[in-house]
Amino acid sequence: VRWTEGGVTYWAVSDIGAGDLESFVQKFRTAPADQ
Repeated sequence: VRWTEGGVTYWAVSDIGAGDLESFVQKFRTAPADQ
């Protein structure tokens, strides 16, 4: 999974299921910056 936000490109790579990886990405993207 790859996305760009604020001029930074992020990659999330794992051997977990695609749905779990998407869930992680969603939580990562919505977490406060200081967490």
